[in-house]
Amino acid sequence: MQETDKVDLKNWELLVYIVAELGGVSKPVHIERIASRAHAHNPTIYGWELEEYATQIDKEKVRRTLTSLETETNSRKRLLKSHRIFANKSFRKKDMWQLTPDGVQWLKMYQQEIESSLDDSSRLELKDSVSRRLIAHIKHTTFYSDYKSNGCITPSQNRFADMLDCSPDAKVEILKNRHENMLAQIYALDDEDLTEFISACTEAHKYLLTN
Repeated sequence: MQETDKVDLKNWELLVYIVAELGGVSKPVHIERIASRAHAHNPTIYGWELEEYATQIDKEKVRRTLTSLETETNSRKRLLKSHRIFANKSFRKKDMWQLTPDGVQWLKMYQQEIESSLDDSSRLELKDSVSRRLIAHIKHTTFYSDYKSNGCITPSQNRFADMLDCSPDAKVEILKNRHENMLAQIYALDDEDLTEFISACTEAHKYLLTN
C-alpha cells in the first residue's frame, strides 16, 4: 500500500481488516460472517457473477483469499490462521479465521490507510478486541511478578503452560496456538511493558515452541 490520503484497497487487505473488525484479534471468526461483511463492502467482487444473482455471496472467493493469507510469502508475512480444533486424536481445520501476531502488527501499520479507503466512517479500535481477562491473568502470574522484580525470566515449562492456561504436557501445536493468541492480543493492546515481558518470556521458552 502506498502512503497517500486515499489508496486502492486490495481484496486481501480488506479481509484482514474485516477479520479484526469482527473480533479476530482475540477469537476465531466464522467465514460466513467474514464473507457477509466483505460482500457488504464490495458486492461486485464478492457477489455471484450473473446480475440476477448478484446479491448472493461468493464464499469460495473469500475462502481462497483467506487461505492465501495463511502462508508467508516473499513480500508478505503470515497474517491469518485458520482455527483448529482437536477431535479424534488429530487436528482438523474449521472454517474460522483469526489474526496472527504478524497480522496485528501489519494492521497497526496500515489501519489508517485502509479506513481512508472505505466508503463508510468505520474506525477500528484494536484495543477493544483484547480479552481483559487474559491481561489480568498474565499480570497475576508469578512469571510477571518475577519479571517486574528482577527484569528476567527463569525458564519453567510448568509456569509457561500455566500462563498459557493449558496443561504442562500439552502438545506443541496447542502451546503454539495459545502463545500466538496471547501475543496477538498484547500487540493489539500496544502496552510497552507487556510487550517487553512477553518477548522475554517467548525467548526463554523457544525450546517449547519449536520441538
